[in-house]
Amino acid sequence: MQTTSLNKWFFRNTRLPLFALAVVVALVQVCFSYYTHNKSKNEQISAIESLVATVANIGIEQGNRPLLESSFQLAIQELGVNSILVCEKERKLFHQPMGFGSCPVPPKVTSMQSMIQVTPSGFKDFKLYFYVDKFHFTTPFIILNLVIFLMLGIVLAIIHNIQTRLTKDILEPLERDLSGEDDLKISELNVIREKFKDYLESIEKRAAAGAILEQNMSISHNIQSIRQTLEVLRSGAFTSDSQRSRFEQISDQIKAIMVKIAEQTPDKNTAELIVSDETFYKHMEKENEKKTKVNVFNLFETAIELKKIELQKSKNQPKINFIHEPGINKKFIEAVGPELRDVLSNLMNNSIQAGANNIDIEVKLENENLVCLLRDDGCSIEAEIRKTIFERGFTKGKEDGTGYGLYHAKKFIESWGGDISLSEAEEASTEFVITLPLWQTPQMRLEHTGGVVVLDDEDSIHQMWRNKVSRLNPSATVRSFKTYADLYNWFESCDDAHRYIFLIDSDFGDENMPGEKVIDELGINESAFLVTNHYNKPALVQWCDERAIGVVPKAAVC
Repeated sequence: MQTTSLNKWFFRNTRLPLFALAVVVALVQVCFSYYTHNKSKNEQISAIESLVATVANIGIEQGNRPLLESSFQLAIQELGVNSILVCEKERKLFHQPMGFGSCPVPPKVTSMQSMIQVTPSGFKDFKLYFYVDKFHFTTPFIILNLVIFLMLGIVLAIIHNIQTRLTKDILEPLERDLSGEDDLKISELNVIREKFKDYLESIEKRAAAGAILEQNMSISHNIQSIRQTLEVLRSGAFTSDSQRSRFEQISDQIKAIMVKIAEQTPDKNTAELIVSDETFYKHMEKENEKKTKVNVFNLFETAIELKKIELQKSKNQPKINFIHEPGINKKFIEAVGPELRDVLSNLMNNSIQAGANNIDIEVKLENENLVCLLRDDGCSIEAEIRKTIFERGFTKGKEDGTGYGLYHAKKFIESWGGDISLSEAEEASTEFVITLPLWQTPQMRLEHTGGVVVLDDEDSIHQMWRNKVSRLNPSATVRSFKTYADLYNWFESCDDAHRYIFLIDSDFGDENMPGEKVIDELGINESAFLVTNHYNKPALVQWCDERAIGVVPKAAVC
């Protein structure tokens, strides 16, 4: 529905119709005035001609001047005549007022006058000129028109006042004090405000309930995998009975937590009413605040190993194969590691529940993206439900399915700049394709530098940097240092040190001089990169962000 402002609404629904009415009334009045004027003028001419025919002719014929003068005086008083001129050829017989006009040429009329010329019957030498007002309206007619236009003006003023009072007494208080406590002038507005407050309160309660439900579902899903792993480990070897007892206590406590969460979590139909997309997106935004650089190989390997442990007591133990390209252990993505592991775990669970005997997880690199293919030989997914499989609430073949697993997976992966889809695989298999952008190490522009300076206590790292730099720019110089003292001495003696790129290890064996302090001491923020295994440590990330220093995971070099 198209909305409009109050002023436009009033103009369209009140002022515009009234303006149109005023125009119509004005046109009617103009037409009526024109008609009245013509009618009055014709009546005036007829009256003057009748006077001349009955009285003036007699006075001219008898030469009775007093009769002529009384007749003309009557014309002035009763017929609206302003001036009279009577001519006999070139002789002026009568004129009113005194000294008016000359014969045989009468005076010209003004813009507000008109002249009526009458020739008495039988007296061709006589010409009578009557000067009258061009526009002649009666007093009642003028008063009537003034009253009509005055009423229209009053109505317009009333409408304008209504619009002003509606804005000041209703709209502005609603906008300004909708959630306030002071009473408004109009009692009905207080009722509306109270209802609005109740509505806002219900929305807040609904959002809070949705957030709790969302969190419960996520926690329940994560703890389920942990509990199943603990159940497998329960039968393992312990060095003492006290260790076994303590382990069983922890396992039972986790199970009790799951039961409590399950009791607080409503069924799927109720969840559909409570959990809104807005609630989920708020949860996702909060979780994405934990987004870090994730080593691809470590994440996939951990997720697969945990799943294998979890399946040790399961009746269905499919073979899980991890296929990856060489060098994948040096690649990183930016994501929330636990969430991505949950996505992989959920996809493997779906394959297991579909009766798969083999699950292949293939990770490869395409351009600047990481592509993960997760395929199985279980029951294939019907064509009619492929389009809805990622929709919220979709579930099939699971008694305890919430319909949130794939929905959450897609939304989270998309929030990381990636995508998940169901490929058109063979009929006897199912294949999910996950695409995520690779994290790019900070660019080192070597073409206009004096070279690269490396501070690290490991010879292998120095060699790897030399290999990497030679691939980027074979002519670039690499200077290697194992101690801060050696680096400092060179830095002080080098006149063009500012032209070098510095690759500083955050922990190169000197406890008193970590990499961060080296960068600060030398003042090389603009040209330094911190190489570290602690690339996800919040304090270190914040320190580098504040100084605009690039962070390079050491695994990306090794």
